[in-house]
Amino acid sequence: MTMEDPEAPDPSDMDQDDDETEPCPYCGKPIHETVEICHHCGKYISREDEPAKTPWLAIGVVVLLLIVFFILSFG
Repeated sequence: MTMEDPEAPDPSDMDQDDDETEPCPYCGKPIHETVEICHHCGKYISREDEPAKTPWLAIGVVVLLLIVFFILSFG
């Protein structure tokens, strides 16, 4: 007697077409060709899918220059 997980998907509902998968470029495990993030390793598949990174160094330099400017101007 085997106990099946009642929350598991029914095998007849699952897509059996393996033509739509490709290996992840980072971990090599099969992923659907339309995903943006690999559900195995969590990395973005392409740079276009990756969110824009904030240039914290440039923002920090600008803030520091503004502080120095105000100290020199009003100090």
